[in-house]
Amino acid sequence: LAAGCTWIHCTDPEALGQVIEPCRAADAILTLQGSPAKVMDTRVHGVILGPGDTPAAEVREYLGPHAIIGCTVTTLFEILNLAPLDVDFFVLDAPAAQASEIISLARAKGVKQRISALNGTPAHLDAGADALLTADSALLNIL
Repeated sequence: LAAGCTWIHCTDPEALGQVIEPCRAADAILTLQGSPAKVMDTRVHGVILGPGDTPAAEVREYLGPHAIIGCTVTTLFEILNLAPLDVDFFVLDAPAAQASEIISLARAKGVKQRISALNGTPAHLDAGADALLTADSALLNIL
């Protein structure tokens, strides 16, 4: 956050208490992994849903229109099924070569939501990803 990060995605429920206040102080977005109830309890910005989590439409109804909702996807089919819903962005879990084709086809089909690459690399950005979801601090030196 001190280096300018504007969005933290917390995957560790144990660490949540340590990041809420620093994120608020830095006016950074804070999302959680797959816990709409925890989002509601803590009043953080939103959630990223994974396979097997509560369906996005139900989460939107529960959290309301202002919550940020992302969905982890692995295929174009998943993106196209979720795109008409009130989903804010996708987290694509695919190698860069496969991501390139998925992102290109999604855009050709009219998908407007941002597509971030899970465990992304600079190759994912070259493939058309809008952002990277990564814990690799070495990327800070090359991006």
